[in-house]
Amino acid sequence: MYDLTTRNQSSGPMSFEQIHDRLSINLKDQGAYEDLEFHIKRWIRADGIHDQVHGDGEVLNDTLFRVFTGFHRARGRETFRGFVMGEYWNARKRSRADRRLVSFDPTLHDRIDDGMPETDDMARECMDWLRKTYPHQYKAIIMKEVEGCDYRTIAATLGIAEGNARQSVSRGKQALRECVSVKRSNEHE
Repeated sequence: MYDLTTRNQSSGPMSFEQIHDRLSINLKDQGAYEDLEFHIKRWIRADGIHDQVHGDGEVLNDTLFRVFTGFHRARGRETFRGFVMGEYWNARKRSRADRRLVSFDPTLHDRIDDGMPETDDMARECMDWLRKTYPHQYKAIIMKEVEGCDYRTIAATLGIAEGNARQSVSRGKQALRECVSVKRSNEHE
């Protein structure tokens, strides 16, 4: 049996059951918080979430916030690991879906270019227009061209069929081409 009133004395982090028991006594238990953070960081490293899009800090903070604010929904010590893992996966999905974390990639317009040069401002304006006007197409293009996701992942993330994911990417690229074309013609008038 372990002591719930003092910091974990073992050489490693507490188990999820121990963390649950300590948080049940005191939700502000610093030792339990640190060990829970250790487990989540280990999942993040294993999943390779470290780039600007997913933001490991964003996923970690979101997971911890939701675990602590929703602790009353945890069903008990035996299922606490699953509860935390569920919040972790939800945080990952929210992070992927939040395109505000994606900074503009100036090489993106090179992949949809029609052979004519355009300025970064022009491409940035067109991307901003697409984001506001056709958010699903914008998200699909970002996932495909910036993140390198396959169509199955795009479909699952956006909640659409795989064929619709392909269509969203294609139509989004076409809309960007047209936007750039209009901006070019306006520039040369």
